[in-house]
Amino acid sequence: MTNQSTPCSLSAMYRFVLLTACLAAAVAAPGANAQTPAKASTGPYVSAALGWGITSFRSDDFSPASIGGVLGLPPGGVTGSDNPNSLGYKLNAGYRFNEWLGAEIGVVDLGKAKYDYRVSSPAVDLTAFYRTKAVTLAGVASMPVAPSVALFGKLGVAFTEATNDLEARAPGLSTSASARTRKNNLYAGVGAEYRVNATLSMIGEYEYFGAVGDEANTGRARAQLLSVGVRYSF
Repeated sequence: MTNQSTPCSLSAMYRFVLLTACLAAAVAAPGANAQTPAKASTGPYVSAALGWGITSFRSDDFSPASIGGVLGLPPGGVTGSDNPNSLGYKLNAGYRFNEWLGAEIGVVDLGKAKYDYRVSSPAVDLTAFYRTKAVTLAGVASMPVAPSVALFGKLGVAFTEATNDLEARAPGLSTSASARTRKNNLYAGVGAEYRVNATLSMIGEYEYFGAVGDEANTGRARAQLLSVGVRYSF
């Protein structure tokens, strides 16, 4: 009955980045001999992306068994399932010092993940809506691997905000409560860039924002984002 999510594995992350790079290389290949590869422009850029926000709920705080224990119910008194994935987005602004190094600031919203519970007696439905937002600041290192294609990595800090909106519903009654926790975490990302021309690029990226929330208020989770987007260099 319970669907406990796990963090995106390292192998899955590498497969995503490799696939993005291979697709970009395939797009670039037909014209590779006909035109000069588009080199990275130095200077400022902006980017926008949509993606798959992944909230890996910590079982100590969110499993039906742990919720049942908090409520003082016997084993099996609470059942539930999670939906850890939701539509997320991000906006970034950065500066590229040269083809290999840059710096970037970003605003990220991973959307709303949720955990649904059912209390058998008395009959009550509970839903926890968990939302993670972050502001990121990171250094960026890029490495060209093919004409117009580069891999890149990011390392920096994420200023995260986790919000847990809890709703309870029973026959003839509904109530809600909300909690919020802010944390500063180590932030990392890896991805691939395909340069359409000197100013426009397509990007695929995986980002890890670390452990968000806390045990006492919102509950704890790990936040990640898989995204695709566009980058415009000035």
